[in-house]
Amino acid sequence: TYGVLYNWPAALTACPPGWHLPSDEEWTQLENNLIANGYNYDGTTEGNKIAISLASANGWSSSTNTGTIGNTNPAYDAYRNKSGFSALPGGCRHYYGPFLGIEYYGYWWSSTQGYTTDYAWNRDLYYSSSYVYRGSYAKEYGFSVRCLRD
Repeated sequence: TYGVLYNWPAALTACPPGWHLPSDEEWTQLENNLIANGYNYDGTTEGNKIAISLASANGWSSSTNTGTIGNTNPAYDAYRNKSGFSALPGGCRHYYGPFLGIEYYGYWWSSTQGYTTDYAWNRDLYYSSSYVYRGSYAKEYGFSVRCLRD
């Protein structure tokens, strides 16, 4: 249902020919484009409130927080997966082994190294938030991959 979770070295080679793992800058471009074009849950064009427009309409835990992925209020239906990204809450594999967070959150790698050589940038979505988060995690974590056409 949720696909494969890759550590960062595997994520770098996961995309087929003609596709690539997006860089941190490409993720930022996607976010800025969605915000500027009214993909926030309230239709505004400022601030980061685009998570619901990236998330699949199904599979996420429920939340009553305003504008969140898990909020099933019909008022948000026009924004639910509006981008067509269809993000699923596949959780992650922690660097020391356990799988965590299925139905609650999803993490996606970028191809850009993070704060140090042991980390890489990623994007996170949470069922109870309206934001897309940018994080830098240890490369041993298992996260999802979304390939971008060259």
